[in-house]
Amino acid sequence: MKPITLKIAGLHSFREEQEIPFEQLCELGVFGIFGPTGSGKSSILDAMTLALYGSVVRAGRRTQGILNHAEKQVKVAFTFALGQGGERRLYRVERRYTRKDQVAVSNTYSRLVAIMNEQEEVLADRDREVTDQVTTLLGLREEDFTKAVVLPQGKFAEFLNLGGKERREMLQRLFSLEQYGNVLLNKVNEQYRMVEISHIEIESEQKGLGDASPAAVATAQAVLTVTKQEETAALKQYQAAEQGYKEANEVHNLQSELKKKETEKAAHRQREDAVKQQAAVLAAAERAARTAPVLEEFLASQMAERAADKTKRQVLGRVNELSEDCKRLSASYIAAQQSRLRKEPELIERRTKLEAAVNLEAEVNKLAMETAGLAKQQQVCQQACQAASQAAAEKGSYSHKLTDSIQKLEQQLLSATISTIQRSQVQACMALAQIVKQNRLAADKIKKEGAVRKQQYDVTQSAACKAEEQLRQAEIRLSERETAEGKLTEEQLTAAVAQLDQLFAGEKQAAAIRLAGELTAGSPCPVCGSVSHPQPAGGGQYGGGTRDQVKFEQEIAATKEHIAKLTLTLSEASKKAVVERQSLNEARTAAVALTQQAASALAELDKIREEYVEAQAAVADADGQLIAALQAQSIVAFLSNETALTQVVELHQYISKQDQLAESLARQLTDYRQEQVACQAEITCIQQTIQTGEAELATLTARLDSLTDLVAAKRQELFVVTGQIPASQLRARTDQALETVRREEQEAQAAYEQAAEGLAEAEQARASAETSWQEAVLRREKLQVRLMAKLSEEGFADSEAVKAALLPLERQEEYRQLLKGYAETEQRLSAQCEQLAETLRGRSVTSVEWEQRKQELTQAETNKSTAIERRVEADKEYRDLTEKYQRWSQLETRRLAIKVRKDGLQALKTLLRGNVFIEFLAQEQMGLVAWQASERLKEITQNRYALEMSSDGGFLIRDDTNGGVKRPVSTLSGGETFQASLALALALSAQIQLKGKYPLEFFFLDEGFGSLDQQALDVAMVSLEKLHIESLTIGIISHVAELKQRMPRRLLVEPAEPAGRGSRVSIEEA
Repeated sequence: MKPITLKIAGLHSFREEQEIPFEQLCELGVFGIFGPTGSGKSSILDAMTLALYGSVVRAGRRTQGILNHAEKQVKVAFTFALGQGGERRLYRVERRYTRKDQVAVSNTYSRLVAIMNEQEEVLADRDREVTDQVTTLLGLREEDFTKAVVLPQGKFAEFLNLGGKERREMLQRLFSLEQYGNVLLNKVNEQYRMVEISHIEIESEQKGLGDASPAAVATAQAVLTVTKQEETAALKQYQAAEQGYKEANEVHNLQSELKKKETEKAAHRQREDAVKQQAAVLAAAERAARTAPVLEEFLASQMAERAADKTKRQVLGRVNELSEDCKRLSASYIAAQQSRLRKEPELIERRTKLEAAVNLEAEVNKLAMETAGLAKQQQVCQQACQAASQAAAEKGSYSHKLTDSIQKLEQQLLSATISTIQRSQVQACMALAQIVKQNRLAADKIKKEGAVRKQQYDVTQSAACKAEEQLRQAEIRLSERETAEGKLTEEQLTAAVAQLDQLFAGEKQAAAIRLAGELTAGSPCPVCGSVSHPQPAGGGQYGGGTRDQVKFEQEIAATKEHIAKLTLTLSEASKKAVVERQSLNEARTAAVALTQQAASALAELDKIREEYVEAQAAVADADGQLIAALQAQSIVAFLSNETALTQVVELHQYISKQDQLAESLARQLTDYRQEQVACQAEITCIQQTIQTGEAELATLTARLDSLTDLVAAKRQELFVVTGQIPASQLRARTDQALETVRREEQEAQAAYEQAAEGLAEAEQARASAETSWQEAVLRREKLQVRLMAKLSEEGFADSEAVKAALLPLERQEEYRQLLKGYAETEQRLSAQCEQLAETLRGRSVTSVEWEQRKQELTQAETNKSTAIERRVEADKEYRDLTEKYQRWSQLETRRLAIKVRKDGLQALKTLLRGNVFIEFLAQEQMGLVAWQASERLKEITQNRYALEMSSDGGFLIRDDTNGGVKRPVSTLSGGETFQASLALALALSAQIQLKGKYPLEFFFLDEGFGSLDQQALDVAMVSLEKLHIESLTIGIISHVAELKQRMPRRLLVEPAEPAGRGSRVSIEEA
C-alpha cells in the first residue's frame, strides 16, 4: 500500500482544507513531518485512520471531540495505491462528519472509489460498508494497521531491555496471543465437559439395554425355529380345509342360482299375450307412418292452392290503384315545368344585383369601423398628452424633495461613522474576551466531565464489588448443588442397574426351567440340539410358569424405564451444570472487566482534576489581560463599571449599533441618489412623450375627416339598391325562391317516374301470380290421385283412419324396446339355466354338509392365527435381542472413541494450564522476529552487529567485527541503540503486516530524536537513508531542528491561530 494524497478539513486544529501530496513526499524515500507541539502533526495520522476505518484511536468512542470547535463538519479524503506492476490500482476513500452536539459527530457521507484509466467505480457508499471493504482490501484491521504504520521507537528501544514476563505481555498485545490463553483453555474445558457427558450417557444406555449376550440371542433363535414349524403345519391344515369349503360352497351356490333362474323364467312367460297386442299396434303405426308423407304432401298442396289464389286477387287490385296514380302525377309534373321556365330568368337577374350590393355593404361597414377606431385613438392620444403633462409637474416637485433629503442623510452619516483607531481598540478587547470565554467554557467542560467520570467511577466500583460478591455466592451454591445432585443420582442409578441385573438373572433361570419342563426323551433340545437330557434344570424359587415370566418382563420394563429416567436426569443435570458453569465464567469475566473499568475511571478522574487546575489558571490569566486592556482604553469611559466581560459586550453592542446605523444611512443615501437620477430621467422621457403625442393627434384628426366623407357617399349608393333592408337578407330570399321553383319541378318529375316504375312492377307481379295459381291447382290434382292409391295399398279406408293409427316416434321406439327386451330376456334365462345345469354335472350338496365344511374352515383358521401370533412373538423377541446386541456393539465402539478423545482433552487441559502454551508461541514468534531483526541490523551496520536470543529469552548483541563477541544490549551507545531498535521495529512491523494482503510501503517514526547527540543523530539518519533500497518510505515525526536540516524533503505543519485560521501544511525542499 502506497499513499498518494490526503485531504483534511475541520479535524482537530485543521479548519480550511489542506492537501498533503504523499506521492511527492515519498519520492526520496525519507521525509520529515515537522512542527511545534500542538501544531497538528499527529492529526495527519488521525485523518488517515478516520478515512480508512471511520475512527480516531485517541478519540473517545471512536469520533468524539474530533471536530474543530469553530467548524460545522469534518472532511477527509485519502487516495492510495495497492498492488505491484500492471496489477497496481488506485483507490480513494472519502468521509464527512457533521456536528451532533458539543463533542459528538455523525457520519453524513462515506464512499470508496476504485480508479482505473481515469474512470471511477463506486465500491461502497455507506459508512459500515466502506469500513468493511477497506478491511477486506488491506487485509488489516484498524489496530493492526495502526501498529504497522506508526512505529514509536522509544517503545521498541524499551523492548530490547524488557524481562521475560513484560516481553511476553507486549508480544501478546502485538500479535493478539490472548486467544491461545484462557480463551483456548475455556474452549477445551467446554469440550471436555461435553465429551464427559456423552461418555456417561453411553454407559447408562448400555446398562439400560439389559442382557444382549450371544447365548440369549441363540435361545431366542431356537424358539423362533419351533414356532415357524408349528406355523407351517397349521397353514397346511388351513389350506386343506379351505379347499374343501370352497368346493362345497361352489355347489351350494350353483344349486341356489339354478332354482332362482327357473322361477324368473316362469314369471316372464306370463306376459306373452300383452306383448302380442303391443306388436299389432306397432305394425299399424308403421303402416300409417309410410302413408303419412303422401297425406301430408296432399294437404300442403291444398293450402298452397288457396294461398296462390289469394295472392292473385291482391296483385290485380294493386295494378288498378297504380294506374290511376300515374295519370295524376303526370299532370302535376307538366305544370311545375312550365312554372320554372317562367320565373327562373327574373330571379337570376335579381340575385346578380344583390351580390354587388352585398360587397358594397361590406365595404361601408369596414370604413365605418375604421372611422370609429380612429376616433377612439384620437381620444386616447388626447388623454395621454394631458396625463404626461400632469406627471411631469409631479416628478419635478419630487426631485426637489429628494435633493433636500440627500443633504440631511450626508450629515447624519458623518456623525455615525466609527474611526479606525476606535475600531482596532474594540477588536483587541473582543479577541481577549473570546479567549476568556473559551478558557471558561473549557474549564466548565472539564468540571462537568470530572463529575460524570466521578459518577461513572462510583457506579463501576459499586457494580464491581457487587459482581464479585454475587460471583462468590454463585460458585458456592453451584458447587454444593453439583455435589448433592450428582451423588444422589449416581446412587439411584447404581441401585437400579443392580436390580436390573438381578431380574435378568432370574429371568434366565425361569426360562431354563420352563424349557426343561418341555423336554421329552429322544426329542432334540431347541438350544443345543442334543436328544439326551441328563440334568435338566429343576424348579426353584423362580419356577417356570407363564405368570412368573410376565411378572419378570413387567419388572424388567419398569426398571429399564427407571434407569432411562435416571440417565436422562443425570444428563440434564450435567448439561445444566455446564451451562451454569459457562454463565459463571462469563460473570467472572464481567467482574474482572468492571474492576479494570473502575481503575481506568479513577486514573481518568485524576487526570481530569489536573486539567481542571490548569484550565482555572488559564482563566485567571486571561481575565487579567482583558481588564488591563479595558483600563488602557479611553473609549470605555461612558460604559458601566461592571465586570470586564460585561463591559466588552456593551462596547461591542455599541459599535455594532453604530455600524448598523451607518450602514443603514449609507444604503438610504445611495437609494435616494439613485432615485433622484431615475426621477430626472423620467421627467426627460415624459417631455419627449408629450411632443410625440401632439404630433400624432394632428395626423389622426385629418385622417378621420377624410374617412367620414367617403362613408356617407357609399351609404347613399347602397340605399338606391336595397332601401333599408340588408343586401345579404335580400340575396338569401332570392336564392330561396329560385331553389323552391327548381325543387318543385324535380319533385314532381321524381314522383311521376316512381309511379310509372311501380305500375310496371305490379303488371309483372300479376302475371307471375296467375302462373303460380295454375301450377298449384295442377299439383293438388296429381297428389290427390296418388293419396287414394296409397290408402288402398296400405289397407286404410280414408285419411282419418291413417291419423288414428299414427303413433309418436318415441312411443313406437318404446314398443320396439319392450318387444326386444321380452325376446332377449326369454333367450337369456333359457341360456343361463342350461349353463348352470351343465356346470353342476350332476353334483349336489346338502345344507348339513355345507355347514360342517364351514365349521372345519373356522377351526383351521383359528389354529393358523394362533401359530402365527406365537411365531411373530418369537420373531419379535429375536429381533429385539439382535438389535440390542447391535446397538450395544455400536455404543461400545463410540464409547472407546470418546474415551480416547476424553483422554486427549485431559492431556490438553494439563498442557494449557498456566501460560505455558502462550510462552511457547511467544518464544517461537520472538525467535522469528529476532532473526529478521538481526538480518535488518546487519544491513544497516554493514554486517558489524547482529541480534541473538539469550537462554532466558532476552536479547544479545553479537559484535562480528570483534570475533563474534556477545554482549548485553544495555552496553550499546545511543546511535547503536537506535539502529538495533529500528531493526527490531521493522521486523515487528513486517510480522504484523503478514495479516494483510499487500505490504505497507510506508511507515512513520514517532520518536523523541531530541535525546540523541550529534553523532547518534548522524548514525540514525544514515540508517534511515539505507532503507530506501527496499522501496520503503519513512516519515519521521519530530520537532528537532538538527533533524529537520538533514531531511531532503520536509512537510511543515504550521499551528493554528487563536480564534483564526487552522493548521496549514507546506512542502519544503532541502
